[in-house]
Amino acid sequence: MAKTKKYRFNSGTLSYELESASPMRHVWRTIAVFGGSLAILFLFVWLMTSVFHTDLPKTFILRMKNDRWVSRVEMMNRRMDSYDDALSSLQSRDDHVYRALFGLGEIPQSVREGGISGVNRYVELDEKNPALARAVRRLDMLLKKAVIQSRSYDEVEALTVRAGEVATHIPAICPMNPEEGSFRYVSVFGYRNDPVYKGTREKHAGIDLACPSGNPVYATGDGVVEFADYNKGYGNSVVIDHGFGYKTRYAHLKEIVVTKGQKVTRGTHIGYSGNTGKSTGPHLHYEVIFRGEPVDPVAFFDMEMPVEDYFSVVTEVAHEGKKLKNRKTRR
Repeated sequence: MAKTKKYRFNSGTLSYELESASPMRHVWRTIAVFGGSLAILFLFVWLMTSVFHTDLPKTFILRMKNDRWVSRVEMMNRRMDSYDDALSSLQSRDDHVYRALFGLGEIPQSVREGGISGVNRYVELDEKNPALARAVRRLDMLLKKAVIQSRSYDEVEALTVRAGEVATHIPAICPMNPEEGSFRYVSVFGYRNDPVYKGTREKHAGIDLACPSGNPVYATGDGVVEFADYNKGYGNSVVIDHGFGYKTRYAHLKEIVVTKGQKVTRGTHIGYSGNTGKSTGPHLHYEVIFRGEPVDPVAFFDMEMPVEDYFSVVTEVAHEGKKLKNRKTRR
């Protein structure tokens, strides 16, 4: 299409002359066109965003990318839920089966759930993306729990190597030999009426074996004598630490034949039954203590154990003790 020409009337020549535009006029015209275009563009953007609530192309792309990342974080959280449940199951089994079996205390929940010490590494991430920061923090916590659980299993594994040793340390025989004197089971573990202070009810932390004064009393498992002296309530008494969370107490003895710090084995002669301390008659008070709490001793030995079997245990220990004593004498 041909460009339209403009003519202006010249009063001097009395004729129409071709009008020529000045450079400034072209400039202002260009500015006006550019400004109008910007105004139309801004109006379009305003209508799309404020009136029709439509994202701009760049915003739309960024939102799609953000949605993908949010979906990935949610998937990661679901997986961590399943991992946390599995880890909690392992922790419970470890505390109540494996560690309990070997006399190890439970790992405190405060240790398992404890945070990661040091400088807060999540400050910057918290400010930029709180959801991702929570996921990262949780992942770090799961890793910490897994490390603690792994170390616990290492500890249990080390003890399994000593399984035979554990078996000899756990109290597993009656503290008196049926062949060496008569005795009978007269008082059970648990609550009973106090035999001295009538009318009061107290917890009986062990069992009582009534017998004549002077019956030999034997260690029921390997260990170290922790206490061998007079105690106001228990009278002459011996406490043996067997390790692995187990201890035994032998009370109201007439005489003690072991000393504090002495190593003993199952069947070692430790004293004679008597009537010392808070007692109403000759008997042996026997306790089994596991991880600081008294438990029923009857669960740890067989009252019907054949005399021959019991005698073989005691005889073997006495024989070994004589051999050791003879070696020391020769030196």
